[in-house]
Amino acid sequence: MRREIHGRRQFGEIRSREIGEYTDTLTGVWDVESCQLGPSKMESNTRFVTDGGALLYREQVGMEVLLRGALNGDHLVFGIPDERSRSGRWQGQAYPEGALICIKAGVALDLVFPAASIVTVAVLPAGTAAARIAALSGRCAAGLLDRKDIFLEVGTRGLRALSRRWHKTLLPSGSRPGRPLVDELVDALVSTRVEQAEFVQPPLRAARRTFRRAMAHCEEHGFECRPEQLAWETGVCVRTLRDAFRRCTGKSPSRFLRCLRLRQVRERLLDLGPGETTVTDEAVAMGFTELGRFSGEYRRVFGELPSATLRRGRLRKGIVMKGPR
Repeated sequence: MRREIHGRRQFGEIRSREIGEYTDTLTGVWDVESCQLGPSKMESNTRFVTDGGALLYREQVGMEVLLRGALNGDHLVFGIPDERSRSGRWQGQAYPEGALICIKAGVALDLVFPAASIVTVAVLPAGTAAARIAALSGRCAAGLLDRKDIFLEVGTRGLRALSRRWHKTLLPSGSRPGRPLVDELVDALVSTRVEQAEFVQPPLRAARRTFRRAMAHCEEHGFECRPEQLAWETGVCVRTLRDAFRRCTGKSPSRFLRCLRLRQVRERLLDLGPGETTVTDEAVAMGFTELGRFSGEYRRVFGELPSATLRRGRLRKGIVMKGPR
């Protein structure tokens, strides 16, 4: 084993020939049983960087190997397989195009890696990673940590972008040793999911399914969600989410949810009577903090100011309360 220290980070390389030696390199992260399915074609090689909190490694497997087991400890793992790795077996199925591996503790694994395949793996402390994701993207970590599927859609372009950034982190010359490794890895992941995911138009049925999942989340957690947050919660990239909303509503997610919030304010103003509410209270309750902009947008949508709606609501409620003369 070769090791090199740069600041708080340790860089190294591990080589192995037989399955026993290869399995030893996984100790501490994985609780797996392994079986060598064919002769060794080359020496297995694992390059890694760690700062004691997170671990990033890139391994090339020298033999065809079956792995069954699960993660050790409270970890969250993301992986990028190369084309040869993707031709193996992943949970008994073919590897989806444009997907990133996402594995949490407790998920049973059944994987077959072909000989000479390469996979890049980021092992993150789940709690710290979730906090970092939340800091960057809002309330987006819960949906990610609750996933049962090990595949996370980012698109082929997104995978290439993330692979380049993580490959740079594996090099002492390209790494940033003064920064926590988990932050560097998560920042690259979130940036890839939000900004660089490849757009592939899904079938209408898939778009409707994505739209329903997004709306179910909004109904439970509020309609003030940002597209980035909704994308994480629904398990798709931002562009797929936007396409689903445009195909189902004709509007972007932000515009559609804003219109829903405006409509909810209007309904409240019409339903409540004298002394029961104000325009400001209802606007702020629905996430509108710039009241001047809110009033202008409300007028464009409904043809009147919110104060006029409130007066009409009071008048209507007064008529209902008094009844006919």
